[in-house]
Amino acid sequence: YALSDAGEIARAEEVVRSALDRLDETADPYMRVRLYWSMARLAHTEGRESVALTNVRKAIALLQTTDDTFHLARAHILAAGIMLGRESPDSAEAHVDNAERLLGSATAPQDTFEIKQHRSRIALLRGQPDLAVRFAREALVIGKAAQPADEGVASFALADALSLRGELDAASDA
Repeated sequence: YALSDAGEIARAEEVVRSALDRLDETADPYMRVRLYWSMARLAHTEGRESVALTNVRKAIALLQTTDDTFHLARAHILAAGIMLGRESPDSAEAHVDNAERLLGSATAPQDTFEIKQHRSRIALLRGQPDLAVRFAREALVIGKAAQPADEGVASFALADALSLRGELDAASDA
């Protein structure tokens, strides 16, 4: 994460790949999950959605062998974001649905925020501006309470949804 934050994505990926190569098959599955997760996030950051998807699928497969529904749900949230990057709303929605089912009533605000964001983007890709606006506004409320960056992401989704609805002045304000 430090290398990624410093903009050294290629170096970060090299470090994670090296760590994966050194793990044997009997190593702690959570270590392997974290490394696959990191590879997925790095690839997603660079727009290499196929590589990201391959790695998040590996993380999901390993998590399915455990009783860890919390991290499995979060992996599905990450997978949904990757599918949205590929403009695949049906697959993204399946991952969001799985995440919601796994989280149940124990959803943390950050997870709820990401789920609302993803639902807004799914609606946008399907040409459903009213639904996209609704989810974006719900995410914006959560984002304001969480972090300024979340508020920015939610505002961006709201602007896209309002623009699709033809409300250009409101989209510009958002």
